[in-house]
Amino acid sequence: SSARVLLVVAADLSAKRTEKAPGHFDERALAVDTAVLAALENGCAPDVSALDPAVCADLWLTGRAALQVLALLLPQPGSARVLWADLPYGVQLVLATWSA
Repeated sequence: SSARVLLVVAADLSAKRTEKAPGHFDERALAVDTAVLAALENGCAPDVSALDPAVCADLWLTGRAALQVLALLLPQPGSARVLWADLPYGVQLVLATWSA
C-alpha cells in the first residue's frame, strides 16, 4: 500500500521587485526570483537548497527556510510545475506543485 502525503508550504519570494514594493527596488530581486521560479518549474531541489541566506534577507525573501526544507523533502527527480506566478505590489508570488 502506498501512502500519499500532501505538504503545503507557504514561502514568500522577494518583496523588492519595484519601487512601490514594500522593500523598494533591489536589482538583484529579479535574478533570485527567476532562479526560484525555474527551480520550482523544473523540480530542481539543489537550486532551491542553494539560496544564499544573506541575499534572501536583503531581498525580504522570507520563504528561504521553508523552501529549503521543502527541497529536502521533495522526491528527486520530481514532476514540478508552476501553476501561477504574479507580481502584485512588487512582491513575487507563486503557486506550484511538485510530486513524485
